[in-house]
Amino acid sequence: IDSEHYTDGSIDLAHMSSESVDEDNLHISNSGSNGQFLSKQSGNSGGLTWADAGGGAWAVKASGTVSGGSALSITGISKTVKIILDQMATSASTFWKLTTSSDGGSSYDTGASDYHEEVWAFNAQSFSGNASGARAYRTLATNLVDLSQSNSFGRLEIDIPNPQLANFTHINSSYTCSQGDTNEVFLCWTAGGRESSADVDAVNIVTNDGTFSCSYIVLE
Repeated sequence: IDSEHYTDGSIDLAHMSSESVDEDNLHISNSGSNGQFLSKQSGNSGGLTWADAGGGAWAVKASGTVSGGSALSITGISKTVKIILDQMATSASTFWKLTTSSDGGSSYDTGASDYHEEVWAFNAQSFSGNASGARAYRTLATNLVDLSQSNSFGRLEIDIPNPQLANFTHINSSYTCSQGDTNEVFLCWTAGGRESSADVDAVNIVTNDGTFSCSYIVLE
């Protein structure tokens, strides 16, 4: 008996052996990768497509340390990421800033004038808020607390949702720190981004003066 003796729908479950259907025998529109799930996509070939799970847990993209460095570059960005810098210390009183790249980190757009931001910062003595635009970088945190003093501590979180979004790339951050052996603490929140049609696929984090050290982790 060969295939010409079968009629459509004549093979029922009772006549199929266990584990007889595998991925290779399914009509799936793409090859997929580990960790993806099979989703229905009626417009695609075969109506099935491997896709990333939405709303799941963060996955670690990269991690490491910077010791006396002048910059931290995060490359290979293709979807929403969270960048966390911890145990931050600097060689001088300085503020933190970020620039973006659309060529994988080969160059960063420091000459652009289309970065925009709103900054809210306060400590025990003062509160400030301001908005600015058309500058050549994106401010992540101001320098109301001096992390160059001994026993100072800082933590910075940067969120970049949908970096491939056309016309505007959102870049939001929060910064907390305490200064030296005093009770001086500082909080800073910033919102804004890069107004450009180019997809952002890398970012560069620097201080305005001196060098810095930190541990970091990148989640996606």
